[in-house]
Amino acid sequence: MGVEISSLILSITALIISFLVALRQMQIAQQANTLAAVISLFREYRSHDFKEKIAYIHNSLKKNYKAEEGIWSMPEEDREKVLSVCHLCDTLGALVAHNIINENLVISYIGDSINGLWSSLEDYIVNEREIRNSAYQQFFEHLVKRIREKPPSQIRRKLKLKSLK
Repeated sequence: MGVEISSLILSITALIISFLVALRQMQIAQQANTLAAVISLFREYRSHDFKEKIAYIHNSLKKNYKAEEGIWSMPEEDREKVLSVCHLCDTLGALVAHNIINENLVISYIGDSINGLWSSLEDYIVNEREIRNSAYQQFFEHLVKRIREKPPSQIRRKLKLKSLK
């Protein structure tokens, strides 16, 4: 009887350990997939082509188009510039909202830039929502709200980043 109980306890312990190891392996695999996605999104955000689109939004959009007409009324070339930036920011917002990527990472690294983009695009997005009667770019807006509640400088201070000065 004592041997049977010892065997049962040993079997249950091995089962629990196997489950915990499998769970940890799944977490590691998910983190690896997430890391690849984050690196890809950040690479796109920092690309020369994307920076040109950001510059267009900050420097030319309001000169060329009225916000009341929304985004989809723009000619294709300019609309593509705006949409690619909006969609990337919306995607980052969705990934943050669903806790797929770390909010502090996104906010501390590119939060100031995303906040500035929202300031340049807000009227266009809001009018596009009215035209579509939808929650257009809601994840982008959610991310900006989080950035304003938790400023990038605050997160960077908490990280105690080292300086060469």
